[in-house]
Amino acid sequence: MMQANSFSTARLLSVFFMAGMAALTWALSVASVSAGEILYKCEGLEEKSPQTSMAVKMYQGYGGWFFREGDMENMYELSAETLDAFKDVSDALRHRGIHLILVPMLPRGIAGAQSIPDGGIFSDMFYDPAFSAKQFRAMVQSLRDVGIDAIDITKIKDIKPDFDWSAYYLKRDIHWTPEGAQVVAQALAEKIRGLAGDITDTVEFKTELTGKAAPIRFNMGKALNELCQEKIPTESVTGYSTKRNVDNLDALLSEGDTPGREVVHVVGTSFTDERMDFNFNGFLREALKHDVSGFSIAGGGLTQSIYGWTQNANGLAKKPEILVWEYSDLQSVLRSVDYIDETIVPAIVGDCDGKLKLAEKTFDETDTVDLDLPTLVGKASDHYLAYAFTNKALTGFQSTYSYANGPAKNASFENPSRVSGLAKLYQALPGGTRNAPVHVRLKIEGAAKSAGSVKLCRYPERIFQNAATSN
Repeated sequence: MMQANSFSTARLLSVFFMAGMAALTWALSVASVSAGEILYKCEGLEEKSPQTSMAVKMYQGYGGWFFREGDMENMYELSAETLDAFKDVSDALRHRGIHLILVPMLPRGIAGAQSIPDGGIFSDMFYDPAFSAKQFRAMVQSLRDVGIDAIDITKIKDIKPDFDWSAYYLKRDIHWTPEGAQVVAQALAEKIRGLAGDITDTVEFKTELTGKAAPIRFNMGKALNELCQEKIPTESVTGYSTKRNVDNLDALLSEGDTPGREVVHVVGTSFTDERMDFNFNGFLREALKHDVSGFSIAGGGLTQSIYGWTQNANGLAKKPEILVWEYSDLQSVLRSVDYIDETIVPAIVGDCDGKLKLAEKTFDETDTVDLDLPTLVGKASDHYLAYAFTNKALTGFQSTYSYANGPAKNASFENPSRVSGLAKLYQALPGGTRNAPVHVRLKIEGAAKSAGSVKLCRYPERIFQNAATSN
């Protein structure tokens, strides 16, 4: 697979455009100094912040806001490889009867636009929230153009003018507030109802204030207190709790007697993790009037939760009608293209049998698994390996693909660090060569061993639709 390219002619032209905008808006920036106030003494923040635990450049805004450099991106272009990767996931899920909804998080710079200092003119960059919002919309539209369902939170922002969007995010943390989570959950529930049709097994959920404030103590606050010359106060969020509303004893006794309809599963990051204090899934249950299964993982990035979901007995195996995939780090998409195509897609397609099973081997406890591959019809990348292990504590693997003519190819893989109990491994055969591999050796790392089996599978015909084109 080609390496994702985040820079293009369009991006280059935008740089010149933004430079021109900087000159044109200089007068506005001078006037804007009086529109806000820098609250904290943090001298040298921009220069020193990359050496903190955050490891990114940070800037102080007005009214107690702090921004990471990535919060103020002007461009959100997705490469053709990235669009293809997301499209392959969508196609694989569709093959399993599941509809994918992507939910890319609204950039903090757009939500906190009123707190961007000096008209967005910094010593080393220029940021225009309005231009950024336009580019974010173009990014979401590029996903839709290739058949991927995606939520555009800037459009929710347009239809919810009464909501205080400056309160969508915390000021000194990268996360949204529960109120921000609620406004998105309500809009998402409306979309899901349109897709799922008549949900007959509705139940009432009620959200109440807990009366407790939950302090937010994550990396940004820690990093700021490492650097700033005065203490940066910890923020708190309002506590919410959503519970099923049981009106009578009969409803209570009948609860759980019959398996309910699996409508929505949610995978993602700390924004939608059930264990966090933002209550997204609770708000979604209340608005949808139906239960929601959550699999998001705080600190798991773009891929850990969806990969874990594919192997969870209560996840993909339940075949929900809709999978909501939330992700917050828009740049991580570019870094994860190969992982999505080579690991997540075959994990969604899953086990194979019949004509799709081209080879199979069982093995006793070992740390090395060898498999001779038959002559393949079509491209090597139309095939994948499906391993099953008895040892559910394996952490890493090294695959070596041998060719009849040409050097071997090595590929390493680590199980997600925040997902436990994984007993399967799916790996697409490497493409990019004229000939297919004739042998594969899997080495289990970490002095571990396992018994199990391995299959060579072919993807079902016509599972993947036409390739995408970049925006």
